[in-house]
Amino acid sequence: MMFGRLHSCYFLWYYVVFECIIEDPKLTNSIHPTDQYVRLPGPIELCHLMLQARIRRGDFVVDATVGNGHDTAFLAELVGPDGLVFGFDIQAEAIDQTSQRLLEAGFENRVRLVQCGHENAVETIDDFHADRISAVVFNLGYLPGGDKKIVTTPRTTVQALQRFASIISAEGLITVVVYPGHEGGMEETKAVVEWASSLDSDKFLVTSYGFVNRPHHPPFSILLERRK
Repeated sequence: MMFGRLHSCYFLWYYVVFECIIEDPKLTNSIHPTDQYVRLPGPIELCHLMLQARIRRGDFVVDATVGNGHDTAFLAELVGPDGLVFGFDIQAEAIDQTSQRLLEAGFENRVRLVQCGHENAVETIDDFHADRISAVVFNLGYLPGGDKKIVTTPRTTVQALQRFASIISAEGLITVVVYPGHEGGMEETKAVVEWASSLDSDKFLVTSYGFVNRPHHPPFSILLERRK
């Protein structure tokens, strides 16, 4: 089971974070704020909860795979008007859809969109911002509603992760949602897990989260924190 290869040192912290989030009505939209019962979050929801707990107004963050722009808009709301989101995607369709979503939300001035593969994204960020990146989001696979033959790949994804891991700030967070169920997804998932498992534990804390009893190889998340 590939989950066993990743460190599980964060789960007590997750519990503490969830307790804090549940007590804050601003951070409970996706987990039944008016009910006492709190369901387990999905992999993407867990990443969002961690990002909500970590990102501050004025931060500089990255959406490495903007897709339809849901994560990009989410990050733009978190960083506020004084922050900045760098968003990347190799497909023009994804950039266009994300631009429209940001425009409708009023967040277009908080985001810089670049059409390029995520493996080349770091090179497009200027030195001032590159030294201050506090979070990076990866949501792998294909563009929802788009061509399923255009997918992220093991080689370029690991390259992108390596490059962002080398520049992210101390205590910065990288979240990755992997999809082993689609064609080519298992190979990419194995490559990401192998890379994450090899990271120096003195420099990074790494954990994974997902539902282990769902069929058809469900998605799961991998989270990395750069230590001080």
